[in-house]
Amino acid sequence: MDSVRPSIPSIPILTIFEKMKRLINMLFICGAIVVLQACGGGSDTPAPDNNQGNNQENNQENNQGNGNEETPDVVDEIGYDVASIMNAFWTKTSYTKRDEKRLLAMERMQAFADLCENTEFKKYYACTEAQEAVMEEGSILLFHSKAVEKVLEEIQKQEVETGHIVMWQVYNMGYVIKTPTHTFGIDLKHKHAARFAPYIDFLLITHAHEDHYTTALTEAMMQSGKPVYSNFVENDYKITEGKTINIVDDIIVETAIVDHNKTDLKNFVVTYRIDCGANTNHCIVYHVGDACDESQLTPTQPINIFIPHLANNLNMPQAVMNIKPDVVLLSHILEMDHPTTKWRWSYEYGVKCCKELEEDGTLKYEKAYLPVWGEKITY
Repeated sequence: MDSVRPSIPSIPILTIFEKMKRLINMLFICGAIVVLQACGGGSDTPAPDNNQGNNQENNQENNQGNGNEETPDVVDEIGYDVASIMNAFWTKTSYTKRDEKRLLAMERMQAFADLCENTEFKKYYACTEAQEAVMEEGSILLFHSKAVEKVLEEIQKQEVETGHIVMWQVYNMGYVIKTPTHTFGIDLKHKHAARFAPYIDFLLITHAHEDHYTTALTEAMMQSGKPVYSNFVENDYKITEGKTINIVDDIIVETAIVDHNKTDLKNFVVTYRIDCGANTNHCIVYHVGDACDESQLTPTQPINIFIPHLANNLNMPQAVMNIKPDVVLLSHILEMDHPTTKWRWSYEYGVKCCKELEEDGTLKYEKAYLPVWGEKITY
């Protein structure tokens, strides 16, 4: 996808043998479930329900696991097919709790991610609407598709209380953010991202790598006369230097130009420090795209929500120590356009990054989270 990529920490390579072993294990477990159900010992797999996102807060009280072993109740709640697992993510777990249910759902969904090669993902993006349902069946592509449907439905219905914002993780580093009066997007990449155009007031893009923007959405926004801010789209809003922008009402964005790597992608990324306005108590979201150097991240005001790439050579403990955010949303997980063996970071890797911040002897930071596609975040 990207012609040049930065030097990054190595990640374990998933061999074909390991992927086949995961598949065989999953098939064995599914077979066991069928046998149990036939004998009257199993429970029905929960059907997917994309309208349940608003119930997340009500379910958080009951999401604590009892230990490291998979209890029968938890196994039944998570399920083994993609629809059940994504439903469990959205209705039975929370990004704020890495409990037994959450980790099990991540493990189960990761197995489907590992079976979907980037060539299949690219084929999906190129296929017709009639072919989509066939490709989504039994695949993580269903999760990818339903996540956008969920977000589209919820942003239209969601009422945001004064003093708060509501966010949705869409894919990779893409988020939709809603205040009491405005809705906007940042780094939205998706096959159907253009469907967001009627519902967002402006769009921010950090850089010109295709996992951070969607051409169809950019074009739809501009055709509607809505601002698209980036450092590469040729329009009246193109950013060529760090500056402060009053975008709409009292939503003010402070930009800076930083490096993607230290070789051939210097000054390649725009960071956005977004003051979401007085009716959010001036909640500050700091999205830094694929920034690689924590010394370049120098926002001028305190940060509430920090959104970094979790594996692009940032010294994350140092970055968090410097910025002192209330919350960190580690992003760039499961970028499906990349091969399973390169630049596609797993849920397991993301959990490891969260734990490293918690266990850092100096920092002991406990509010690093790993949201999943379609998940709603209230601040």
